[in-house]
Amino acid sequence: MSGLGGLSSCRVLLVCQDNLGDLVFASAIANALRAGATVDVLARPDTATVARFMPGTNQVHAVPAVLAINPLVRRGRLRAFLAARRVLKATGYDVAILVGKNWRLGWLAKLAGIPVRVGYAYPKLKRFLTHVAPLPSRQQPVVPALMTLLDALGETERSAHYVLDPAKVQAAREQAAIDVAQLHGKTRPWVGLHAFAGSPTRCLPLEVWRSFAQVLSDAGKQVVWFGVSKELQRLRDLNAPGLYGDVLGDGSLDSTIGLLAHCEAYAGHDSGVLHIASACGLRTLGVFAPGEPARTFAQGPGGGETLHRVSPAEIDLQTLVRAFSDCFPALTLADQPFPVSPPTTPPL
Repeated sequence: MSGLGGLSSCRVLLVCQDNLGDLVFASAIANALRAGATVDVLARPDTATVARFMPGTNQVHAVPAVLAINPLVRRGRLRAFLAARRVLKATGYDVAILVGKNWRLGWLAKLAGIPVRVGYAYPKLKRFLTHVAPLPSRQQPVVPALMTLLDALGETERSAHYVLDPAKVQAAREQAAIDVAQLHGKTRPWVGLHAFAGSPTRCLPLEVWRSFAQVLSDAGKQVVWFGVSKELQRLRDLNAPGLYGDVLGDGSLDSTIGLLAHCEAYAGHDSGVLHIASACGLRTLGVFAPGEPARTFAQGPGGGETLHRVSPAEIDLQTLVRAFSDCFPALTLADQPFPVSPPTTPPL
């Protein structure tokens, strides 16, 4: 099997049951194969919406996370595993591409009779694979690392970015516009903000984000906060200026994608929302405190900058405003009192 011609008549199953951001990164593989193979995706139910926005995606299997398969204590997971096996076997996939390290998913692909199975050389996973790619470096950007999975298949097609299907994003934007028009007219440039990350220890104090939102608002920008309702309530309690995504939309990922598509700029912590925004084509400012900016910086088509420090304590309001001004020079902040610093985006 070599070249895209080897996959052009194949049904490919892209397997990713990792976090939201990981699934966005996996869209780079779907993008590389969209002109040839038929690509389906296996994802978790809570992230499956993003899979439906991937370029060229045909069908999405929303399967509960295949973690510990123990019939004595996790019967529901076992039933889901067996049900997924039946569905995948009946579908008749030619190739499975596994982007994570969960060996049970490799086992599932093998039990489903998928003849070609490619993944990284994780010790427990590789015994279920027919094609093995070297383990990705923690210093390598994720998108190029994912392309090594295609190397293992002898494929020559490449994707430089992760990306969500522009037509699908536009459709979500138009649907969101109906809801937005009922609540708020889009009369000022929208700036999306996300003040949260997977770990609270990597987040700037909310007071810094609230003050930053005030600077944006004073400069004539319309702040729109993204996050789940529990997170956004903490910002409401601080009287953070701006609109709130859980009020503008219904809180679903479809709604979030549509609302993000309304924004002209985005700033937020290293998280799934950052990567969705970037995959929608937005220019972004990613805040890493510390994170792994060399590996997981925003890699969508819109580009952007990365603000990286070893701890949240090293990023104050002045630092955040400077980084935003560098990233979005066209969105001038009125009476901006802080000098502009050099960009800090890691090289591709």
